[in-house]
Amino acid sequence: MFCDNLVSLRKLHDLSQEELADRLQVSRQTLSKYETGESLPDIERCKQLAEIFGVSLDD
Repeated sequence: MFCDNLVSLRKLHDLSQEELADRLQVSRQTLSKYETGESLPDIERCKQLAEIFGVSLDD
């Protein structure tokens, strides 16, 4: 599931929610919603996440 992958990748890269949110230019609350499954990022944010973590969008 997307939210589980996001949390795992963030922790694997030793990033706080605040640090990742800053990189994505979103609020920490928005990132928290991505991680809890309350909302999903748009495709552009997904591309940014894939680039930050060095993974493909399929991952």
